[in-house]
Amino acid sequence: MKIAIAGGHSKKAPGASKYLDEYQCDRAYVAKLISALAAAGHTVVNCSNEEASQNAELAEEVRLANASGADLFVAIHFNDGSGDPDNKPTGTETWIYEKTKGDLAKSVAKKMSANVAGALGIRDRGAKGGSFYVLRKTTMPAVLLEVCFVDDKEDEAAWDSTSWADLTNAFVQAVAGNVVSAKPPASPKPPANTSGASGSKVDGKFGGTYRCNASKLNVRDAPSPKASVVASYTRGQTVVLDDRYTIAEGYVWGQYTAYSGKKRYVAVGKHTGKPESGDYLLKV
Repeated sequence: MKIAIAGGHSKKAPGASKYLDEYQCDRAYVAKLISALAAAGHTVVNCSNEEASQNAELAEEVRLANASGADLFVAIHFNDGSGDPDNKPTGTETWIYEKTKGDLAKSVAKKMSANVAGALGIRDRGAKGGSFYVLRKTTMPAVLLEVCFVDDKEDEAAWDSTSWADLTNAFVQAVAGNVVSAKPPASPKPPANTSGASGSKVDGKFGGTYRCNASKLNVRDAPSPKASVVASYTRGQTVVLDDRYTIAEGYVWGQYTAYSGKKRYVAVGKHTGKPESGDYLLKV
């Protein structure tokens, strides 16, 4: 199948944020999904874009999707519960255009909501009908996925504790028409450090020894280029990073615990979705 996919919003129109940052999280998820869908044999077209306003960004998503000739379009978003009618801002849901013809969008939407909610161990809010711009303006069956809520601590904990393998498999299996078994609900818990930790994930392959590939690389007290500098590394020096990393402000941030017991953050490289030879830190 040819699939057009887009992470919603842009840097200048970033969407919702509180415990999680919608823009950072959906871009991280899309990067992983592109690789997973390609590995499953699908052709993938990335319709994410950086237009400066919400309307322009949505219009460009639609233009790219329609020009791609894709069989299916999926927009990735993270929900905001500030206006939630049942006052329970937690869970996964999907949306399709109410006037969509055929069964593909409805079938994928139903399975995708169940699978992603199951992978996260949170409430499945189900597939719903609506008239969002990207659903009614695309020329192929289209699904809008709301992964979880940015303003719910339980959803944040579930997102932080769920592996990319589980999250991507949930999506890929839904596209294939399969429902996967859900994991037990996660106990609500905050991440180890929430200061600027939007897009934080745990990956057992990430941690280990890294060598500095820059003339000078600053260590900061939060995953942000604006955070205070507390130390630095020079070319050739090594640092051992934890399995947890954070995607924030266009960079992948590794972390470790200093002798003081405080978390320290260092930019591994720009967020491109894969390791690069020009990264600031190279894994040994």
